[in-house]
Amino acid sequence: MERSFSQFGHADHFNFDAALGLNDTQSQVEEIRDIESYLPHFKICYLNPSPIDICSLRESLSDENGNSSGLHLELESPIKCEDGEFELLIHLELPNQYPSLEAPRVSFNCSGLSDNVNTYLNKYLTKKLAREFNPNGVLLETVIWIQSQVTHELQNRNKTLSTMNTIAILR
Repeated sequence: MERSFSQFGHADHFNFDAALGLNDTQSQVEEIRDIESYLPHFKICYLNPSPIDICSLRESLSDENGNSSGLHLELESPIKCEDGEFELLIHLELPNQYPSLEAPRVSFNCSGLSDNVNTYLNKYLTKKLAREFNPNGVLLETVIWIQSQVTHELQNRNKTLSTMNTIAILR
């Protein structure tokens, strides 16, 4: 995937290291720490052996040629609603060159939503991530977006279209 330098951000916060993919691992660590700090109710699970740091995790994910498939995480959180509590599970796949050159692959499922609603929101999320490429990372913003969309859908799942409050799905 080839990108021009103009696609890596605004001139006032341009980071050449990020644009060249030189600090992707550090950016991923910082984004995971941001999620832990701002969203402490989310439980973060590494899908492969849970090592001490991301570098050793990457080594455990590498094949015999040293190629790594990226970092795979799951975030779990309960979502409370008037009629119960539902489990939200977010799957994150961070390619080796995320966030500088590649977008994360994110999907989620909420136990309180129908398959149709889960599928629709996941498709919208995939398009949103492709449209909003950011070499500074998007994980925290994406997790917050998912949480707000799921909460809205849970609160309105039994309402008719005419009685629903709307939420802007674009942001």
